[in-house]
Amino acid sequence: MEYLKNLNDQQLKAVQKIEGTVLVFAGAGTGKTKTLVSRVFNLLEHGVPPENILLMTFTNKASNEMLQRIEESGYINGKLPFVGTFHKFGNIFLSRNHHLLEGRDGNFRIIDYSEVKSIVKWILDEDEKYRKNFSSDEVIKLISKMKNSNVQSHEIEKIIIPMVYDRDIFVKLYQRYDAEMIERNLIDLDDLQILTYKILKDNKELRDKYSNYYKYIMIDEFQDTNKVQYEMLKLLLETHSNLFVVGDDDQSIYGWRGAEVTNILNFDKDFKDVTKIVLNKNYRSTKNIIEVANTLISHNKLRIEKNIISARESGEDIFHFQFDDDIAEAKFVAKEIEKLIKNGEGPEDIAILYRMNSLSFHVENALLERDIKYEIKGKKSLYMRNEIREVINILNLISNPFDDLVFLSVLKQTNGIGEQTIAIVNQLAKDEMTSIYETLKSENLSFHFKTRARYLKTLVEKIELMIDLSKNDLDKFTEEFECQFEIKNKIEKYLKKEKISKENKDKFETKLGNINDFYDLMHRFFATNRGEIRAFINMYAINGEDEDRIQAVNLLTIHLSKGLEFKHVFILGVNQGFLPSFASDNEEERRLAYVAFTRAKDKLYLIYSKQRTIYGRRQDSKPSRYLHEAELIHSARIEQNRHKTAESEGEFSVGNYVKHNKFGNGEVKHISKQGREIFLDVAFENKVRKTLISTVLQKVNS
Repeated sequence: MEYLKNLNDQQLKAVQKIEGTVLVFAGAGTGKTKTLVSRVFNLLEHGVPPENILLMTFTNKASNEMLQRIEESGYINGKLPFVGTFHKFGNIFLSRNHHLLEGRDGNFRIIDYSEVKSIVKWILDEDEKYRKNFSSDEVIKLISKMKNSNVQSHEIEKIIIPMVYDRDIFVKLYQRYDAEMIERNLIDLDDLQILTYKILKDNKELRDKYSNYYKYIMIDEFQDTNKVQYEMLKLLLETHSNLFVVGDDDQSIYGWRGAEVTNILNFDKDFKDVTKIVLNKNYRSTKNIIEVANTLISHNKLRIEKNIISARESGEDIFHFQFDDDIAEAKFVAKEIEKLIKNGEGPEDIAILYRMNSLSFHVENALLERDIKYEIKGKKSLYMRNEIREVINILNLISNPFDDLVFLSVLKQTNGIGEQTIAIVNQLAKDEMTSIYETLKSENLSFHFKTRARYLKTLVEKIELMIDLSKNDLDKFTEEFECQFEIKNKIEKYLKKEKISKENKDKFETKLGNINDFYDLMHRFFATNRGEIRAFINMYAINGEDEDRIQAVNLLTIHLSKGLEFKHVFILGVNQGFLPSFASDNEEERRLAYVAFTRAKDKLYLIYSKQRTIYGRRQDSKPSRYLHEAELIHSARIEQNRHKTAESEGEFSVGNYVKHNKFGNGEVKHISKQGREIFLDVAFENKVRKTLISTVLQKVNS
């Protein structure tokens, strides 16, 4: 049992607990992944069949890392445990039980955010009342919140949304969206969870089957679970109580997307005879970093005390300094990073973190001035890039040519077909009450189009040829796909032009490389007989592609830094209104700062300035109260991130009516002041409620 030798006492206790319900509080850097993987080894060592183990994670990166360790261990000689995300589990579950999906069949297609947005816009265009009350982004956000809260569109009494929105109209939109998804045989990422829950809940025999099959359930990052995931988990425990969850309430930072920290805080109220284990020895960060992080997070009241200790020496002191402005702080960061690199540090071991993306602007310029290579994390995955979306759109159409929304997307990207032609084609299909595909096959196109008919006819012929090939010869599919649609060829022709800038040349060579990579994925998928086109599309809709780590300084938001670690971490904008932010001064915001602090292994830099740019204007900015709470700076008066409120300020008073160029007229509900600036909380007539700086508002007569 080699895997047990490098575990500390608490890790060992967790790993050797086989039966029953176990809650492991794993503080930052305490060996969470090692503990989870070692427990899998221990289960296998004690004769548990690997296929009876279900290990759920929240990212593909985490599941791939764990699966790799398990495969390389030598403990597996046949089947593997299920190690994957909740979305992956939902996809497999629904594919195997599609006969229980109401209104859908096994050929369902999983769609991403861009397609969800297209459908929502389509629905909003049906009624002026919809457009007047909601934007597409607001509808998508609210629907996702409902699904993550385990509220389906027919459960009208459970639908609760902020009062600034018209609830009755939203209910109609939610139900209309679900109806459209069913009609088109589509599933979004949130559906993968809520539909899985629904099927399990409504079918006891199936519930018992899965519970008996997955006799040992393990959950990583348990603090990030939402309500529907939590309820689905309970259903999978129908026949046993062998549940092992690992998490840290101090690192729960995704409440804005549905995660409920109460799932871990109230765990022992929902489950009986819970064994609690605390992993409190941090192997990542120096003693100084851990002590500062502990001091900060101790100000949260809704938490479990863990007393994290560092296994390392004290290390360097925490660097914290107030610069004159954000330009000066950016120049310091760039100069310090240049010095680190000259002293032998790898740029990939350095990270610059920030609460909001806008804070990266000045530091990017400063890095460029010193010719320091950097990478902004959170770029589009391979699957989401425009050139790959073009391929995906055509694949979707080959898989289901009757999907009008997809057909319109392909028409828009087809050379020789313009907006006017597309509009006529769409109207013809509506008039005949058939799909666009059927319309283009049956219509005398030359009657409607003088020069464009041949382009439409050729497209239909290509689609039909590829449909036939997809059914009979997938080995040749990728090669023939390029021959027919010339996605690569168009870029190669462009690159052969004599007058092409270096910038465009690099850009299009990258696009070409992306397409080659994606074609390679397609070919390998089909060559290994892993399924048809729909299975390929669904797999990449869920998984995407993880970005390779390159030798460059990392720039990323604190949210994206979760689960990562770097030798040197610079945190920008440690000012009131930025960290914590104006909008989210709560315990989750302090947890966010805690996560940022504990990304650092050797050196932590906390950067703040006297002046920052807010709403396009320079204004005074105070140090974050987190610096006081962490006992890094001391003051008789700790600034709270709460605006000074008043009934009136300057020319404005509560109850005044004001006008905004975008949002229209509205009533002032609250007035607050931050530094020299006045902020108005305004309820606009279109149901939107915003807090805006007074300079963008005009007072009007009521």
